[in-house]
Amino acid sequence: MFARLKTTTPFFIVGIAYLFTLGIINVVQGEIESLEQSPVTELGRSQLKILQVGEFFCDIAAEPNEIWLGLYPTKDGYSLMSSQIRVEAFYDPLIGNDENASGATRVSVHGKNAPLFLVTGMDSLRTGTVKTVFSGRLPLPSGSSLEFTLDNESAYAITAIGGAPSKPGAAGYKVKLDNGNRSQVICSVKAPNASVSYLLWAGDLDRDGELDLLIDTVCDYSASGAALFLSSLAEEGNLLHRAAQFDIAPPLN
Repeated sequence: MFARLKTTTPFFIVGIAYLFTLGIINVVQGEIESLEQSPVTELGRSQLKILQVGEFFCDIAAEPNEIWLGLYPTKDGYSLMSSQIRVEAFYDPLIGNDENASGATRVSVHGKNAPLFLVTGMDSLRTGTVKTVFSGRLPLPSGSSLEFTLDNESAYAITAIGGAPSKPGAAGYKVKLDNGNRSQVICSVKAPNASVSYLLWAGDLDRDGELDLLIDTVCDYSASGAALFLSSLAEEGNLLHRAAQFDIAPPLN
């Protein structure tokens, strides 16, 4: 279950070692890709929504006291638990001068430590233990390649490739997932100044025996958002389907 790491960038190896010393990285590997218009592929057949806790310089599409499922670290691993959320608007002087206009939103949960993320809108998800092979915030720079196993028979690789486009229309950055003879580009972007994406979590959230991923699809410097990819919603021949994304856009002022 421990990851193997391959990369063509020496500085990336040093960075990974440093993250391990901080306890940020547990286990990891993978690959990703995005679109020019959007950091990830089309949503489709799921009403699933995801949410992260924290303070954000924008409005959040959630109501106070709603019940969501939160993925929490426990002494025995990771578990989905029922969670009542708090959503509070607040004023932040960094994004405006009008104290009567909040402009920012704080998301938290009642009576629990912060979950890795929260989900709602998919009836097949249930509370209980969730197999997790990685949790943290791992950058996926071009040239990096990560490998891990979900079980004894399922080996996956995530690879980030590309850079500045060599010709018009060429993708500048991609992340790809491989499993045996199956391969799928998850995220890609053509902008030459695109920043890297980050792997936030890997495991089996929908409990179908195949890999699911949470990736922060930071494909430019003006917006970001964690995208949840689920195997149980994937079309035939694909490994994953982007089920939901937590869009975080900066204020327009």
